[in-house]
Amino acid sequence: MKTYLLNEEQLVANGYPIATAQEGTASIRREIDAAPVIQPVGPNAMRHRCARCGKPFIIYNSGGYQSVEECSYHFGRLRKSKEYGEGVVSVFSCCQGRRDSLGCQVAKMHVTAGVQPSLESGYVQALPAPAEPGYTPAVYSVDCEMCYTTRGLQLTRVTVIDMDLRSVYEALVKPSYPIVDYNTVFSGLTSESMASVETRLEDVQQQLRGFIYEDTILVGHSLESDLKAMKFIHSTVVDTALVFPHPRGLPYKRALKSLIAEHLKRFIQDNIGWS
Repeated sequence: MKTYLLNEEQLVANGYPIATAQEGTASIRREIDAAPVIQPVGPNAMRHRCARCGKPFIIYNSGGYQSVEECSYHFGRLRKSKEYGEGVVSVFSCCQGRRDSLGCQVAKMHVTAGVQPSLESGYVQALPAPAEPGYTPAVYSVDCEMCYTTRGLQLTRVTVIDMDLRSVYEALVKPSYPIVDYNTVFSGLTSESMASVETRLEDVQQQLRGFIYEDTILVGHSLESDLKAMKFIHSTVVDTALVFPHPRGLPYKRALKSLIAEHLKRFIQDNIGWS
């Protein structure tokens, strides 16, 4: 397992949160050439680009939308497909619709992915390993689910399992800002499942630090997204998106769905809903 641990250069290059000299903050590499998705509109509002359909919309700093309109989008990825008489065309994996086709899903409103600052606060770090006789570092797999809020994607579920596939930790998390879309197609969460949740991010961070230490090996797929969602700095990680690289190299990454189908002969996310 240690053979696949990311080194410091890989952690930085792949956008993992890195500890800074200022306690509670993390440095995160951003794509310098990425087009801005949030722009100010006067002193009290921001123009966002929908994370699903790409249309512009405005959110006031108070969290309210200037106007609410339906969002028509595809939740699948564009991929190449050979079509008889047409050659190679781009189609969405969710419905086989063409690049310029109407979305196969309709949501009540547009959503923002939020902004990722290069220096972010609210982070915690794993504690040193306990000095106990017979202690050996544990290996855990981590997966998080996020929902769209008025300030972007925020953590709403954390799952940790051990090498025997036993659940070590499971928690639903109440975001800091109002949820506008439960992202059910990927998260499996609904308004009903989140209705009575009172656990906050700070609670999760404290609980994780009770069993995840500096030398604990965390395994995940594009694990930087999970660590950023949990605001948890950890450098002892194995990232299956890098262990099994995309044939075209970075920034492309293979979907977890395709890796599981190829190596485990199992099929996930075939239908709308969490699996």
